[in-house]
Amino acid sequence: MTDTRHLYQTKLVELLTEQEAGTLIHLAPSTLQKYRITGQGPKFIKVGRKVRYRPEHLIEWLESRTVDNTGVPLS
Repeated sequence: MTDTRHLYQTKLVELLTEQEAGTLIHLAPSTLQKYRITGQGPKFIKVGRKVRYRPEHLIEWLESRTVDNTGVPLS
């Protein structure tokens, strides 16, 4: 039981605010807000009115946007 609690506490510490996530991936918070509305951005967690991001979701999203040339459309 203690190991599970520690795991959840560790995961919660890893949650980033919108500002922190934007700083990490070099996007304005307003851009992240727009991406949430349009479904274009990274996965996020909504707790009440607060939005949080997991670092691994930001990395996954950035990797999904990697292309070999400008002629390759993003899905």
